[in-house]
Amino acid sequence: MSIFKDTFKKGISDQLKIRQDAISTRSFQNLTYLNSRNAWIKMTSSVNVGGTADLAVKYILQGGILSGGKLRSGLGVNGAYNNVSPNGQTYGQMDNSRSLTAGTSGIRPMPGITDINVKSKGAYGSLREITVNFQCWDIHQLEDLELLYMRPGYSALVEWGWSPYLDNSGKLISTVDTSQVNILSNSGGKKTKEDVWKSIFDKSSTDGNYDAVYGIIKNFGWSARPDGGYDCHSTLITMGEILESLKINHGDFTSKKSTEGIFGKLTTPFDADSSIAKSYSQNALAGAVNELYLIMKDNEAIDNLTGKSFTFNSETYNFFRFDVTVDNAKNTDSDFDDAIQIYITLKDFITLLNKHVTLQDKVNGKPMVEVSVTEGMHMGTPGADLLCLGHPLQLSTDPTVCMIKNLAWTNPEALGFAAGTFDDFSTIKNIMNGIPDEYNYWYNKDYTTTQFGIIGNIYVNLGYIYSLVTNDDLASQDPKEKKDIALFDFLKSMMSGINTAIGNVATFEIFVDPQDSVARIIDVNYVDSTKRNDAYDNATIIEMQNTKSTVRSYKLESQIFPDQTTTIAIGAQVKGGALGSNTNTLVDFNQNLIDRIIPVKELPSVQSTSNPDADLKEQVKNLKDNVALIVSFLNQIDADWYEYFTQGDFDTSNASKYANALKDIINFYTSLVKNDNKNRSIIPTKLSIEMDGIGGLVIGNLFRIPDDLLPRGYKGGGAGPSKIGYVLTGIGHSIQNNDWKTNMDAQFIILDEPKGGLSLADLVAIQTINRAVTQKEEEEAVVVIKEVKKEIKKGSKGGGGNTGGATKIINGKARENGDINDLLVPIRSDLYSRHWSSVCQSDGKRIRLQPAAMQNLEKLLTDAYAEKVLIKVNSAYRTRGDQDRVWADHCSNAPGTGKCKKTGESAAASPGTSNHGFGLAVDLANAGGVRINPKKTPKEWKWIQANKHKYNFKNIDNSGESHHYNFLG
Repeated sequence: MSIFKDTFKKGISDQLKIRQDAISTRSFQNLTYLNSRNAWIKMTSSVNVGGTADLAVKYILQGGILSGGKLRSGLGVNGAYNNVSPNGQTYGQMDNSRSLTAGTSGIRPMPGITDINVKSKGAYGSLREITVNFQCWDIHQLEDLELLYMRPGYSALVEWGWSPYLDNSGKLISTVDTSQVNILSNSGGKKTKEDVWKSIFDKSSTDGNYDAVYGIIKNFGWSARPDGGYDCHSTLITMGEILESLKINHGDFTSKKSTEGIFGKLTTPFDADSSIAKSYSQNALAGAVNELYLIMKDNEAIDNLTGKSFTFNSETYNFFRFDVTVDNAKNTDSDFDDAIQIYITLKDFITLLNKHVTLQDKVNGKPMVEVSVTEGMHMGTPGADLLCLGHPLQLSTDPTVCMIKNLAWTNPEALGFAAGTFDDFSTIKNIMNGIPDEYNYWYNKDYTTTQFGIIGNIYVNLGYIYSLVTNDDLASQDPKEKKDIALFDFLKSMMSGINTAIGNVATFEIFVDPQDSVARIIDVNYVDSTKRNDAYDNATIIEMQNTKSTVRSYKLESQIFPDQTTTIAIGAQVKGGALGSNTNTLVDFNQNLIDRIIPVKELPSVQSTSNPDADLKEQVKNLKDNVALIVSFLNQIDADWYEYFTQGDFDTSNASKYANALKDIINFYTSLVKNDNKNRSIIPTKLSIEMDGIGGLVIGNLFRIPDDLLPRGYKGGGAGPSKIGYVLTGIGHSIQNNDWKTNMDAQFIILDEPKGGLSLADLVAIQTINRAVTQKEEEEAVVVIKEVKKEIKKGSKGGGGNTGGATKIINGKARENGDINDLLVPIRSDLYSRHWSSVCQSDGKRIRLQPAAMQNLEKLLTDAYAEKVLIKVNSAYRTRGDQDRVWADHCSNAPGTGKCKKTGESAAASPGTSNHGFGLAVDLANAGGVRINPKKTPKEWKWIQANKHKYNFKNIDNSGESHHYNFLG
């Protein structure tokens, strides 16, 4: 999944509703809550002084300091705070001569916290920084607090919350209980940082009246006051910031790694002058990948083009070998053979990185900052694979960087053609038609319909990793000029190269999760298999500017990052895909808007004319040329496609050419096709909200605000999307004067289902453009694409049209309207008896549609019936004769005119042009056979209008044909 998908946790959503109701319902309890609530703050040190936690227990800061979990008060020995004198005695301490105040320098107040400020830092709020301001009153207090809270590199826990507060049952709670998160007690064992993070998350997500940060002290300061006291502050940062300071190009000279390696499969100790010894002397990661390469290169169990798992010291890794000779290779190390490429899954490489390279926490054997490609404990599906946007046409155009291991690319028979014939566009045609599960390693079979790739399943070239970790260019970026390579920079560079190689469909980032300080490799696009309409419906609504609002202020502003400037400023109007796949989001967002002065923006390579047909022909030519480049690339890297006896040859200097061709092909299809990839980008417009303090928020949470606060362009009306969600990208808290405020930053995302376009099966029509190009074929392709664009245009206006055309390309073959008997499936017999209407005369009184349409229709009828709404079918598939009869019944003029003289409306499509004739349309009625109509059948009409989108049906005309629904595919 992705970090950008889930709405607030149930406990947080329930708490928001409780608070919103408390404002509008002024009961005695609610008034008590609103008028008496105060914010509390607590800070605990994890520093042992002299081998014990005694000093940390003494100085738990919460307003004052705690004694047995309670605030100290008064003077003397009974729960009071006692000053320490220069000779070590305290106020109230007994000695041989006096009972009180022996040797003290006078009574001083307790130290205590005055306020805190929590900020989100980094891209998408990936780090949290908290500044705690506190006071102490003499040098002895300062000495103790300095040991506990002013030592950079040591950890501390800062907690805060409301008291009293309303729990999620509406009960007023006046006690403060922080026993669940306790870093002073090990509960019979060693407490790990992971234990602390989990405890914080569990408590904060219960009802949002508590939150905390466990982090590393980053900075501190204090200043003396005239009264003899001190104003102090400590700054903590979540541990993810360590990622930016951790180095990976360090040698490991204190262990046997540099002489015997990690995996124990090579002859050791290494010769001092060997390449692998030199690799380990450069840095541990270079040595590790070099060692793995040598093991796999000489292992007969891993043949060319096959993957295999290997276990070393109880660690299992998955490898893939691909024999292709590389020309102009950057890596000239003799251990890396230019003719043999060895790959490791990204998931397994991350395991290697965590266990053998990064700084370790010896308490639990885990890295100080873990890198991951799976979801965390606070996400929707803990442990699930993180996904990225993918595409059926996707492959890696640079085998020196990575491979998308899809065996279909290396098994011609799997794609439906014989070896030696991989020389035309039919390859991509077969890829689009679906890859058998047994060959599918890039896509998870559960996500093929939504086109998501599994990030961890990308195979990374060991030579590529080696070149990065020994890269002088990357090392030269070190601002301290020590030639260090930060782990963060290394991961960013690696994923940037991978993204380019696979066509720039995804947008990879390193997200250091503030919840558990795990560095996750993510795609920052909205990546979730949940239907976007469902995500919209399920998103928590934060009430604003009404009688239930807990929001104090809000604003909406543009937030364009430097690397997005071109995409936003130009891509918002440029023809879809010209500047990248994300451009389509902006084009759709700005639908129906034209710059009057500069109406069209195009790249220099696009030769625009006043002739649309000529422009389209140019697009066809460009598509054809790009496909030819990809076919050339595949034939170049894998000669097995031809003769099965020669080895492929890849020139790295051509990598960018192939990558650009792949990107253009994918963008062309993405701009036409109707699929769940469209509009999944997050648009950089920031919503900032200041509201009553609430904990348990998670970066990436999805929420909504009331529609009446948005301008028309953000809620449909013919000028924009109708369903806008907001993705949480920044969280801040401040507590001052007993008041807790939470600041949220969010960027908006379009949650409308994609409009217009065609299914992937329909797009096979464009694949008439093949390698054997003739003038006739080009002209045929132009005609097909023109029809595609017409359908998209109709769909984008919300209609879709009753007219389906005289012919339609289905599964790569032109089919005649009303003559597709072999493509149809009947409705289930149990549903036929319940939902068949006596009015149904077409197709021999049967109810038949194409498979996908029938599957959705059956679900629609069943779900409606479960809600006590009985819907019947008056007509589904129609033969040409059926359509002639319907026209004769409704229209007095001749077929082909497109209008019925009788009504003046398009009450029936001209015979041979209806979507009924393609098995893609149904006419619906109530239990008595009365056609669905807002006036005559209001109950059925209302249910259909509220739910039709869930089943991908759309009615074309609310007045003239309110009963007719086209399946959008």
